[in-house]
Amino acid sequence: FSTPIPFIGASLFFWYIIEKQTVDTLSFHEVKPMVFIVVALLVIGFMGFDALIIEWNQGMVLPEAMKGIEKWMKNSEEATGEMTKFLTTFKTPSQLIVALVVVAVLAGISEELLFRGVLQNITLRAFGNPHLAIWFAAFTFSFIHLQFYGFFPRMLLGALFGYLYYWTKNLWVPMFAHFVNNGFTLLMAYLYSTKAVKIDIEDTKSVPLSMALGSLLFTILILRWFWMNRAEVKYKN
Repeated sequence: FSTPIPFIGASLFFWYIIEKQTVDTLSFHEVKPMVFIVVALLVIGFMGFDALIIEWNQGMVLPEAMKGIEKWMKNSEEATGEMTKFLTTFKTPSQLIVALVVVAVLAGISEELLFRGVLQNITLRAFGNPHLAIWFAAFTFSFIHLQFYGFFPRMLLGALFGYLYYWTKNLWVPMFAHFVNNGFTLLMAYLYSTKAVKIDIEDTKSVPLSMALGSLLFTILILRWFWMNRAEVKYKN
């Protein structure tokens, strides 16, 4: 999320110049305002289960024959981790606002434009399979971050954004979901650093199994609601 401008530039160049598409084909169909409320609840509710996957992913150990790959993965994790720490360490409200703009707003717009708006659409047109398109875009979205000890939870998050986009046909929906995910995490980290809250959102080991399973159930129910009401959430043209 440290390169939003190149992401936006590359996306628009590829979409307009190479693919010769228009902004309409990115899908910005109007959706009802309640969709954004439900999306915010979904993203925050999903964090409990995602924390369980994060904990499992961070403890992953590769076989002896793959130690070279594991070393490269750890080096990449450390390098990108330093940048992440720099962007998410702040002590004043003004620093929090800057972080929200860069990490939540710009990252949400640029990454969703590239991975959902461009890559997912191109893959869908090429193969005609929405699930393949969604998961391929989610895989690429996670891989490009080069943080492999958070690969699987990030891929799940990317798939979540992908399905929201596919069902609503509105790119603002995954952009908003991305903003809520990053923004809520930043806000909670800031409140924890100022001792305003006692919950450390970055400590995934503090999430009980019962809470993680409850989070999964909540996520499934909300996704089922989206699936059942995918036609009703959009305004009629």
